[in-house]
Amino acid sequence: MTKDDAIEPMLCPNDKTAGGGCTRGGNVNPLVQRDVLAAFYFATEGDSWDQCSANDGDNCDRVVTPFGVSNQRVGDKGTENWLGPTNECEWGGMACWGGDTPDLNLCIDQLDFDGDGLSGELIPELSSLDSLRFLILEQGNISGPIPSQYGDLDRLMVLDIDFNQILGHIPEDFFRLDQFEAAGFE
Repeated sequence: MTKDDAIEPMLCPNDKTAGGGCTRGGNVNPLVQRDVLAAFYFATEGDSWDQCSANDGDNCDRVVTPFGVSNQRVGDKGTENWLGPTNECEWGGMACWGGDTPDLNLCIDQLDFDGDGLSGELIPELSSLDSLRFLILEQGNISGPIPSQYGDLDRLMVLDIDFNQILGHIPEDFFRLDQFEAAGFE
């Protein structure tokens, strides 16, 4: 038994049949991913979300927007409440990369919360999810600036934070992202 085998069931109960957690270059790194998602949950007042909050019972039917991606995806129709004892890819509003991208298998590909009552502020820690391509957080009560660290998300293609109370300017680093296609900042 390795240290990861001992820690995983307690802190990161990923399904071993699904690959064991986010992999990068063959190394399982699920703890960082779950930690960032937990920080996002609490920073956006997750207990007050309209759907999929940790204390929401069976009220989770948030399916992510299909952007016509060609890779396999895990959890894009997930209905599990957040912070539960399942793989985070199955939490509502999430989609992860699938097995056809072995270096990114089970890494976060999309966060999608359109009109779910998110509030609070955007956290810089989301920039640690370097596999993220789609960040959809529109129609909420999120306030404050866009963290400049989001410009480090080299795979980011869509950032949609329309109809929130975002302040300030778009960080300069966004203009150097090669994959970036669309933004919603009303």
